[in-house]
Amino acid sequence: MTVLELNNIHFSVKPHFWSKALTILKGVSLKVPEGCIYGFLGPNGAGKTTTLKVALGLVTPQQGSISILGKTMSDPEIRQKIGFTPEHPIFPEHLSAKELVVQHGLLAGLSLKNARFAADKVLEEVNLQHAATRKLRTYSKGMLQRAGLAQALVGQPQFLLLDEPMGGVDP
Repeated sequence: MTVLELNNIHFSVKPHFWSKALTILKGVSLKVPEGCIYGFLGPNGAGKTTTLKVALGLVTPQQGSISILGKTMSDPEIRQKIGFTPEHPIFPEHLSAKELVVQHGLLAGLSLKNARFAADKVLEEVNLQHAATRKLRTYSKGMLQRAGLAQALVGQPQFLLLDEPMGGVDP
């Protein structure tokens, strides 16, 4: 089974209405089979994050097709099967990590009881159990990255997308 398939993706932006379009992605094609780990390497501005945003349906390409687990992102069911951590996560500061992760567990289709159990488990896996009830506004950058990883993992996704997940995280 192919978990991610990008076919001939083209994406451009116009910084200003009077300027020429800036091509970000040109003919990107990729197939990721189930059970594989893929990493994008390249210089800043190469289109790595844009490729992830296109795959997730956060931006729409001008050309090409995308499928995740054999479906498109317009299918609401597929969104529960994906875990995602952005490069710069921005979370509601008034929540604790546990509250954040439980909410994402509910969005992934878990019952409240199972979401709470799963939240405790993943917060321990990312070494945040000691600060699970602290407000996110008190977290360091590395702790926020760990909270982002926990929220991506809580629903036991079939497909996981991580955009620079180790930025600011101590060894």
